[in-house]
Order: sequence, then structure tokens, then C-alpha cells
Amino acid sequence: MKFDKLDLKKKTLIQVLVAVGIALVLQFVIPLSWQPFNAIVGDVFGTGTGTGLIITNLSTWFFALSIAWFIFRDNPYLNSFMMFSLIPLGIIVSVEFTLYSLFWDYIHLLPFVVNIAILWKRETLKQKYICVFSLLLTGLIFLEYYLGIAYSAIPELMLLTILPIYFGVVAGVSFFLKVGKLPKKGIIRKILKGFLIGFWGFGLFLGSVFLIWYLRPSTYATDENIVIDSWVAVSGEHNSNTDMIRWNGTIYLVHDRRPYHMGHPDAKLIVWNSTDLQHWTKVAEFGVPGEDIRDPKFALINNRLFLYALKNKDMPFAIPYTTVFTYTDNGSDWQPLQPIEPAGWCFWGPKTNDNLTWYLPAFKKFGGEVILLNSTDGENWTQVETMHTGEHCSESAIEFLPDGRMLFVCRLEGDTASA
Repeated sequence: MKFDKLDLKKKTLIQVLVAVGIALVLQFVIPLSWQPFNAIVGDVFGTGTGTGLIITNLSTWFFALSIAWFIFRDNPYLNSFMMFSLIPLGIIVSVEFTLYSLFWDYIHLLPFVVNIAILWKRETLKQKYICVFSLLLTGLIFLEYYLGIAYSAIPELMLLTILPIYFGVVAGVSFFLKVGKLPKKGIIRKILKGFLIGFWGFGLFLGSVFLIWYLRPSTYATDENIVIDSWVAVSGEHNSNTDMIRWNGTIYLVHDRRPYHMGHPDAKLIVWNSTDLQHWTKVAEFGVPGEDIRDPKFALINNRLFLYALKNKDMPFAIPYTTVFTYTDNGSDWQPLQPIEPAGWCFWGPKTNDNLTWYLPAFKKFGGEVILLNSTDGENWTQVETMHTGEHCSESAIEFLPDGRMLFVCRLEGDTASA
């Protein structure tokens, strides 16, 4: 039987099967890093990180369906569904062109061009399908996000703000295609069209501003008069909160890794070591299922390498509620994370002037107090003094002067912030 003689449902089934085959290839054959956008920008949306599945990403399906579209270009089901990719793909393509000079991203460019062709011949679009797809896709994306299988790197606040606006915009655009029972002329039609134009424009503006900010390339630079050389030690997702220490002739580096700076349940602490600072080997990784972990700090106490960190909850704001630690005697075998008292305090750089007692400043991220703790074994800490109260003080450090005095500095935040 010839394809042209098949009914609409059978044609749709064939197109969907073709799209499924393409999506499976993108999931299991072509690595995400081979896609032009991800090769340059990285997995900034959290598609392949953690529990993410590439096949659940809408960009994958829009690309797959855009190829299947060429089989039968007048399918109202497929064309109405594809309309949901017009705005986000237009924004992504614009960002790629302007910020990264990326003109060959077939994953996003092809479906965008197909959408323009569909919109040009808009009689194949059906208003009722667009409105239904709006509700279904909104629910689908929220489900995928909270199950952690797609878009895990997008801040929750941004998702809750932009996504409903975006799908509302697309559903609203459908009224341009067929305004329904409203009069063909008159003030009511003009008011409705004016409102929809403004709503569409606002959605495009909001989405563009967010993506330009979210995908902006790094502008950091080093002062050539001070820095002799620089190179990448580790790469990947958002790496921050670093600490480094030398022990037994080896340099140890720790940092937290997450899709973005705010709290995230996929956050990990990664420990590396190196003898030449050029080649780094991962020796340990720590995470807390369903919670955020950050602010790692090394300490050498009695020739044992300790690592202290904060466990956080209440994503995306990462509110610390307990302090944990681990240690190693040989650099490769690390103990499981254990809670330590006082809980919820960020331990910051222990120092000693006699190799018998170690001191460290500890602060609470959402408090205005810094305390001084001491310990002889790194596992049991006692409060010695309150170093600061009042104005919010966060990162703190101490150093012993040659005459035995202790120098204390901290970061103050507020209208009269200083250090």
C-alpha cells in the first residue's frame, strides 16, 4: 500500500516510529558531547547528568520529529506539537549565533527551520491540538524535572516562573491561527490580539534574557604580569568551593560539583590528587542522596588528612543543617561521611602552632556569629571563644603570628560590608 493512500493515524504512527528510532540513536549511539551545542557549552540543562536521560529531552524529540516531518509535511498532530519548539529553539539559536558563533547546531537549527515552514503554511495547524499539547507538555516537563530524569540543571525557581509563561504564550499564539467565535473585526478582536502580542513578546524577552544570562560564556582573565601560566585542572559541570593541600609530597584538590551554584540533590564532593599539578587523578567522591553537599575544607591533623563539609537541604537555597567529615591515612582509602559536632557550622581551615592542638573558625551561613573551636584529634571539637556576633559574617580564617598571637579575618556582608 502506498504511503499517500494511508489514513492520517497510520501516517502519524509511521512518523512517530521514525522519530523513536532517531531518538534511540541519540540516546545510545551518539554521545551528548558530540552534539554541537553541548560540545561548546556543556550539559547546562542537566540532560545527561545524574539520572538524566537524553531521550527525555524535548530537543531530542523535536529534532527527531523534524526529520520525520519530511515524510508527511501536512500532519496536523505533528505540526501542532512542533509549534512548542518554535520559541525556545529560536532563543537558543539566537544565543548560539550571537554568543558562540555556532551556526551548525543541527539539533536545534533543523527543527527551528521546520517550524518556520510549518508556520508559513499554517493551515495544517489546529488550535485545539495546540491547547491540549500545552497542558500535556507542561505536566510532562514538571514530572521529568522532579523525577530527576531531565532538566535537572535548571534552577527550580526559573522553571516555575518561565515554563508556565512559555506554554501560555504558545497556547495564546494558537489564537492567531484561529481566533474562534470572535468577530473578524472590531475592538474585542483588536484588544485580544494586542494582549497576545504583548504576552508573546514578554515571554520571548523573559526567555531570551534568562538564556543569555544562563549560557553566557566565561569572561575570566588572568593578569599576565602576575600569573606566569594557567591551565584547566578539571572540567565538567559547575565546579566551585575549592580547597587544596600538600601532604606527603602529593597535592590534593577538592571541590563540589553540581549543575549550578544553588543547592541541588545531585551535588558531589570530588577529591583529586597530583604530583605535577598538570595531571589529576580522582581518588574519592562523596554525595548525600537527595541532599546538597558543599563547602569542603581540608585539614592535616596528626598526619591524617581530614575533609570537613556541610550537608544542606531546602533546595534550591541550600540551607546547612549539619556538619560532616571524613578522613584518610593513605590518601586513597577514605572513611564514610560522619556527622560531627557542633552541627551546621562550616569548618574553615584548621591551624596549629604547636602540632598538639588545632584551632579553626566556624560560622553559620545564615547567622551572624563566628566561633573558635579547638581539637587534638580532628574528630572532637570544643568551642573556645565567640569571635564575632552581629553583622553577618561568613567565610573566616585564622593564622598564627610568630609571637603566638592569632590573626582572625572574616567576610562581612551588609550595607557596611568589610573584612
